[in-house]
Amino acid sequence: MKGKLIVSNYGNATIYVEDDFTVGGRRGAINNIGVASAFTLYGTNETPGEQNITLGGSSNLRAAVLAPNASLKLNGGGGSGAFFGAALVYDITFTGTYVFHFDEALNNYFGANPKYKMESWSELSGEDKIDFSTYPN
Repeated sequence: MKGKLIVSNYGNATIYVEDDFTVGGRRGAINNIGVASAFTLYGTNETPGEQNITLGGSSNLRAAVLAPNASLKLNGGGGSGAFFGAALVYDITFTGTYVFHFDEALNNYFGANPKYKMESWSELSGEDKIDFSTYPN
């Protein structure tokens, strides 16, 4: 997908994807109104690691992603790529510069007692940030 998918202030969108899902381009964006709960992306592939959900370049995604068998790949390039929301995925790979922000409003989005749930998190800032460039690939 190149371009934008905008979910209005009054709407919601849900997409079910079995194959790979890619957002790319300099201005690629999905749900750019800033409300992650307005867009839900379900990855339905049943084989662990077989599906890829990829954000490339400076693209942005605001969503609740429920794709337990998908690999989420955030391939930043322009320093302004960002994911806002929540992601339940098989694994996540960050390449380049990318912002990942857990939206606390999604804490109970998949129900009060889902199979998987974010219990705690730590937001790093300043000297607490980790320099991943020193870690081997």
